[in-house]
Amino acid sequence: MEDRRIQKTRKLLSQALIQLILEKGYENVTVQDILDRANVGRSTFYAHYENKDLLLVDGPRTLGLELFRGDSGPGFLKFFQHVSGNVPLAKAMLGKKGGNILMDSFRGQIAEVIRERHKAGFSRSKRDTLMLGHLSQAAAAAVCSLVGSWVDSDLIFTAEEMSARCQVLVDGVFVTPSLSTPA
Repeated sequence: MEDRRIQKTRKLLSQALIQLILEKGYENVTVQDILDRANVGRSTFYAHYENKDLLLVDGPRTLGLELFRGDSGPGFLKFFQHVSGNVPLAKAMLGKKGGNILMDSFRGQIAEVIRERHKAGFSRSKRDTLMLGHLSQAAAAAVCSLVGSWVDSDLIFTAEEMSARCQVLVDGVFVTPSLSTPA
């Protein structure tokens, strides 16, 4: 279990970063801005994080995997419900103001969960393993694009609608096309 002081410091830093992203956009936030907002010293910041990118991905790293795991594979509904219940956070982290750092982290997490769910449909051959990886990355990129667009359009669709469309999108990536030549 992590020390309470460490938890408190990380929470202060994370909250400061989120507030600043909402105000200025991720690219315009400096470590000094974060330090000033959180009222934390530079050495304390660097004792926890190497840079602001690591601070950005620290909190959502484990949350992301939990949000995408359902009882029988990726559970997109939990994720979309979480996003719709945390609009300012979602706009800061997943929208245009959040930059690409967090989306890149989420894309990797989502790809891993999708890969695990669909690996039973592939052999362990090098060729199939490579194809599974490509398809998982493509599906994860589609999920990230979908959620980013949804957040940027002020979540005009319900979490349930987005989850259902997302599942269709991901499942569609894994449909095996007929490779026969047309007559």
